Amino acid sequence: MDFSRLLPLLIFALAAAAHAAEARQPNVLFIIADDMRNDAACFGNPAVKTPALDRLAGRGVAFQRAYCQIAWCNPSRVSFLAGLRPDTTRVFDLGTRPDAFLGDRAAFLPQHFKANGYWTARVGKIYHESPGQGKWPDDPRSWDVSDGGHGAWPKTIDKTKIIHGRGTRGDFVTYTSFDVPEETTPEFKTGTRGVELLERGAKADKPFFVAVGFHKPQLPWMAPKKYFDLYDPAKIALTPEPPIAEQRIPAAAGVGNPAQPPVSDADR
Repeated sequence: MDFSRLLPLLIFALAAAAHAAEARQPNVLFIIADDMRNDAACFGNPAVKTPALDRLAGRGVAFQRAYCQIAWCNPSRVSFLAGLRPDTTRVFDLGTRPDAFLGDRAAFLPQHFKANGYWTARVGKIYHESPGQGKWPDDPRSWDVSDGGHGAWPKTIDKTKIIHGRGTRGDFVTYTSFDVPEETTPEFKTGTRGVELLERGAKADKPFFVAVGFHKPQLPWMAPKKYFDLYDPAKIALTPEPPIAEQRIPAAAGVGNPAQPPVSDADR
C-alpha cells in the first residue's frame, strides 16, 4: 500500500477532527448568589419558591452534595475558583487578594477559560470585591469584559427589622421589604446586563464563559414586597436545632453577645 497517498487524507481527517472538537466546546454560563444556602425547591425544600432555579436545575446537573470549603466570602470564592483548599490558598479574610500567595502557580476558573480560547465576561460579584484587593476583579488574565454591577439598593428604608439575640452579631442581622419597581433594583439590572453579555458572547467568533454574580441574599435581607407576600410565616417550618448544639461550639467560635437570650422562633 502506498502510504504517501494516505498522508494528505490523514492530515485532512485530523484537521477535521480538531475542528469538530473545537466546535463542540460548550458555551458556559456561571451564576453565583452571595451567601445563599441550599434551601431551594430543587434541593429538596418545597416550601421555598424558586421556579427559575428549578427550571435551570432541571435542564442541567444539580449537585446535591456540594459543600462550602470555608464560611467566609473571599476565602470561599478563592477556594472554588482556584480549585484549591483554603489552607493552600492561604486566604482566610476579606481583604487578601486571591493571588496574594498563589501568584501564577494556579489558574483561576475564568483565567483557565480565557487561556483556552474562550471569550470571558462578568457582571456583579464573582471574585470577592472589597477594599485592599486593588484591580483584581478587572484582571486582564480573567476577563475580556468586566462589569462590577449596576445601581444601589434604596437608601431610606422604613421599618427595617433588626433581629436581636444570641447566635447573631448584634444588630447585624436585618431584613426589610420595600415597594419599588423591581426593574430599579441592582439585582434586576445585573441580570439584565448578564443577558446582554450572553447575547454579545453568542456573536463572538469563539465560545464564551459568562459569569453573573448576584449580591443577594447577602445581608441585609432586602427584597421587593411582592416576594415577602409569597410566604405565610405561620406555614414556615423552622429547622430544628438540638439544644446541645450551642454547648459544643467553642466560645472563640461564637458570634454576638452570649448574654443575650436566644433568637425567638418568631424572629427565626
